Amino acid sequence: MKSTKLNLPLSILLFLILYSPSYGQLPLISDQQIIFTNSITSISHGNWSDLNIWSTGVVPDGMPDVIINNNHSVYIDIKGDNSAEIVDLCRNLQIKSLAILRMGHDTDNFSKDLRINGSILYSGTISKTGTADGYLNIVFTIKYIDSDATAEYTSQQNWHVIRLADVYLMRAEALVETTKDTGQGNDDINALRSRVGMPDFDGNGLSMTDFRTALLRERSVELSMEGHRFFNLTRLGIHDENCRSSYGNTVGARDPEDYTLPIPLIETSAN
Repeated sequence: MKSTKLNLPLSILLFLILYSPSYGQLPLISDQQIIFTNSITSISHGNWSDLNIWSTGVVPDGMPDVIINNNHSVYIDIKGDNSAEIVDLCRNLQIKSLAILRMGHDTDNFSKDLRINGSILYSGTISKTGTADGYLNIVFTIKYIDSDATAEYTSQQNWHVIRLADVYLMRAEALVETTKDTGQGNDDINALRSRVGMPDFDGNGLSMTDFRTALLRERSVELSMEGHRFFNLTRLGIHDENCRSSYGNTVGARDPEDYTLPIPLIETSAN
């Protein structure tokens, strides 16, 4: 039986995939929604360990969700018996736009491993203070938790290979990179920000460098824990720069020729 090949331009294929009603669209965000209805909220400034700053009169102990409200500064002062102890702060943490969470306290034996067991949503400020600063270096995600799982290692949550949110951000980047107009990505970026109550992004007047920095941030918070970060940094040629910034000049060295894979000679000769 003779087979027939269907040859369509790439642009038409993309149009069919993205806009045809016969194709299902992946959700903008994970099916695991974060609902802060029953959260413990801050009612004043103060230290995390002070029960008087929390709405329930109880210090969060790793299980509840927590909201730090506007105009409140909360200092994490949880001590550890040793520098390796892990302290569970809460499940999910939301930091309002005018709120501040200070990571660290000027005390001895301040625990160096503070853990958020779910996700962090913030438009406010996370900063550090004191000379014995702690580090929030273990963050888990609930994107793939299956609340209906019947065994420890079972889950029906799909791994997100590509989401509609990723397509929006790719289009925003492509529009700006091809037109050099940094305002061209506003609509696509704000389609994602507006659905979660974030203020609009305005790229008008930004330099290309500043826009790429802002876009990387959007990709980081939107696609967190979905396996994109390494490829984003490599694609933009700043993997080495970011590694050195985080770990020092001796780690993460990556020369310009390392950012692209060579095309085999046999392939270039054939074309």
